[in-house]
Amino acid sequence: MDNINENEGKNILVVDDDTTVLDFLSALIKEYGYNAVICPRPEEAMAMINTNNINTVLTDIKMPRISGIQLLKEFRRFDPEIPVILITAYADINYVVSSLKEGAFDFIFKPFNPEILMNSLEKAVEFHRLRQIEKNYTKSLEETLKKRTQEITQKNIALGEILGRLEIEKKQMQDNIIANVETLLLPVIQKLKIDGDSQKYLDLLKKNIEELTSPFGLNLTKKKYKLSPREIEICNMIKSGLTSKEISKLLNISLRTIEKHRDNIRNKLGITKNDANLSSFLKVF
Repeated sequence: MDNINENEGKNILVVDDDTTVLDFLSALIKEYGYNAVICPRPEEAMAMINTNNINTVLTDIKMPRISGIQLLKEFRRFDPEIPVILITAYADINYVVSSLKEGAFDFIFKPFNPEILMNSLEKAVEFHRLRQIEKNYTKSLEETLKKRTQEITQKNIALGEILGRLEIEKKQMQDNIIANVETLLLPVIQKLKIDGDSQKYLDLLKKNIEELTSPFGLNLTKKKYKLSPREIEICNMIKSGLTSKEISKLLNISLRTIEKHRDNIRNKLGITKNDANLSSFLKVF
């Protein structure tokens, strides 16, 4: 067997039981700048392809003990990407069809034209080189994708933990506000003795304090609704159960103006059904 240099990507395994043919092919292949790994015993071909970084195989078909077609099957099982070129002195169409079905890269007849043979070998070597580039790129892409996926997963886990902590802190804050309102503020308000309309304001204040952590006020101030400060104030009073007359009296504006505000509020909040109750709507808003 000829020695192989370090010129990767150009190692061609030549299998033939005829040493004269092997010597000729080896010299021809070297002349074109490739490395020839010669194998006069076909049964040893698989061992050589396993240990010599073979990129392309050139094998005779008619050989004792094992044929080129059988070797082709073995090579394809070992590595489907290795191009295998078959050579034969018999122009039998059955061999051609059979070899192509088994995945042969090309089929060369003896006596062969050296230029035609080397042209086929050059195409085979280039095909193998491009396939290896594709495989390496795909492998690199898969590894990069796997790494990015792991990074995103880890970030999602960290984000989930942060959001979980924020939710706990939010709940604790709400609990603290409610506890302080119930134990400190409401008892003081309940002890206040106020008569007349001022008592209604006090009742309204008490309800607002009790719902201090609800999103009602925030929802009303959203830009898409375009509610005026007066309309927001009236919404709060309607939600608390005050009638239009009571609101009119507390705000010192006419009942007609209150009704006009109610119509504007319904339009801005998208309440199109005439039978829809504004107070009920606001309570679940």
